[in-house]
Amino acid sequence: MNENQNLSENENNPLYKGEDKTNEPEESIVSIQPETVNPRLEIKNMEVHHHPDLHHKKKNLREYFVEFLMIFLAVTMGFFAENIREGITENAKAKEYAQSLYDDLKEDTSFLNAIKNYKSLRGLKIDSLISILNSEDVQKNAKLVYYYHSFMDGNIPFHSDDATIQQLRNSGGLRYFKNPQLYTAITKYYTGVNFYIEREHEYYLRVPFNLSSKIFRSDIISSMLSMTPDPMDAVHMPAGNPQLLTTDKQTLNEYFLYVINQRQANELSLMLLRLSVEDNLNELMKELQSEYNLH
Repeated sequence: MNENQNLSENENNPLYKGEDKTNEPEESIVSIQPETVNPRLEIKNMEVHHHPDLHHKKKNLREYFVEFLMIFLAVTMGFFAENIREGITENAKAKEYAQSLYDDLKEDTSFLNAIKNYKSLRGLKIDSLISILNSEDVQKNAKLVYYYHSFMDGNIPFHSDDATIQQLRNSGGLRYFKNPQLYTAITKYYTGVNFYIEREHEYYLRVPFNLSSKIFRSDIISSMLSMTPDPMDAVHMPAGNPQLLTTDKQTLNEYFLYVINQRQANELSLMLLRLSVEDNLNELMKELQSEYNLH
C-alpha cells in the first residue's frame, strides 16, 4: 500500500522522469532548471532605484556677485604682480644701461678736454703764423713758418663714444628711461654732437697740396713730424732756419687766406664744443647722477 502510494506520488510529480528511483537532493533538482525571470519584478526593481537629483538650487544674486568678485580679484592681483615683476626688471635694466651710458660720457669728457686743449694750442700756433706772414721779412723767421704750418693740417675733431647709445637705439632700450628730463638730455647731447661733427667737416679745409708744395720743402716738413700718442708732441721745430721755396706775394697771399680760414674754423669748432657738446654733456651726466645715483 505504501509502495503503491509512493509510486503514484512519483508519477504525479512533474520532475519524475521514470528514471532512477533514488531520491536526489532538492538543491540538485532545482539547479538543473533554467532560472525564470519575472519581467514585472525586474521593472519593479528598476523603479525602486532612485537617481540623484541633478537639479541644483538656483543661486541668488549675492552668490553670483561673490564669485565674480573672487575671479576679479584673482585676475587683478595677477595683473599687479606681473606689472611689479616687469617694473623690477625694467628698473634693473635702466640702471644697467644708465651706468654704461655714464661710463661712455666719462670717456667723452676726457676726450673732449684733450680736444679742447689741442684746439686751443692750435689756435695759438695759427695766430703766431698769421703774425709772421704779416711781417716784412718772412724768410727771417722761416723755421717758425715751417713749424706753425705743421699745425694747419693737424686738426683733430671730437667724436663721442656712442657704443651704449647705439645699443639703446637698436634694441629699443631707451624706453627704460621714464624721466622726461633725462630722455630730453640724452637727445640734446647726441644731437649736439652730430651738429658739431657736421660743422667741423663743413668748415675745415686743408691747404691745397699744389699751394703748399710751392712754399715748403717736403724733406723739412717730413723731418718735423713724428707718430706719437700725444698730438702735442707730434711736431718738432726744424733745425737751423730752412728757407721757404718762394716769397712771391700772390702765392703767400693765397696761402694767407687759407690760414685765416683755418683760424676761423678752429674758433668756431671751440665754440661749438662748448655750446653743443660740453654743456649738453654736463647736463646729461647730472641727470644720470640724480636719477640713478651714479658715480
